[in-house]
Amino acid sequence: MTEFGPTTWTTFRKFLAVVLAAACVACANPPQLTSEVELEANPSGKVPLGALLHFTTDQPARVTLTIDTGDRVETVTPSREFVTEHEVVVLGARPGRTNTIAV
Repeated sequence: MTEFGPTTWTTFRKFLAVVLAAACVACANPPQLTSEVELEANPSGKVPLGALLHFTTDQPARVTLTIDTGDRVETVTPSREFVTEHEVVVLGARPGRTNTIAV
């Protein structure tokens, strides 16, 4: 059973848009989303608490994830590259609790 439900992902998409805009306050031209944020829960069928996050930005950006499981917080940068087409593996969620993921 996955903890990633439709309501969670809708909230996450809205949160991602706000974080992307806020993350580059000092930039004259912060990256903007140019596609819907798609989150594919358990894409392999073998990792129920894993997901793939897909989105595009209008200019190259590097993604950093912060995963808060309620009792631990981890921050990871899956790739050091700046790209416009983003496919990010989301791991580290814990079962039976609310997992907050910030990008």
